[in-house]
Amino acid sequence: MLGKLSAGNDRIVNRHRGAKAVSISDLLENYILLEHSLARRTEEYAAFIGVQAGKVYGKEYPWCKECGIDLGIDPDGRLWIFELNTTPSVAFFYQLDDKSSWKQIVNNRKMRNQ
Repeated sequence: MLGKLSAGNDRIVNRHRGAKAVSISDLLENYILLEHSLARRTEEYAAFIGVQAGKVYGKEYPWCKECGIDLGIDPDGRLWIFELNTTPSVAFFYQLDDKSSWKQIVNNRKMRNQ
């Protein structure tokens, strides 16, 4: 998982508008300013939502072996699913200092295409 920061006061967080990637823990603790234990619970819940959404998505679209889930967090700390993508970009994962997630995604795609 990763977090996206918009450029300036822009509420749109895509790379074409200057958004940058940060780790999800960095986003929750250093930008949204959640207390550490709440940030961990929020991260775990986001992962749970992702897995559950992926299961539902997989039943409806069995041909799709990968999906990207865009979540948002509101001022009250509630998570919202914005969209699911059948061909998610990995560009933001490459921006992270820790490239392990990016490498895992690339390796999964290579294995699937063999």
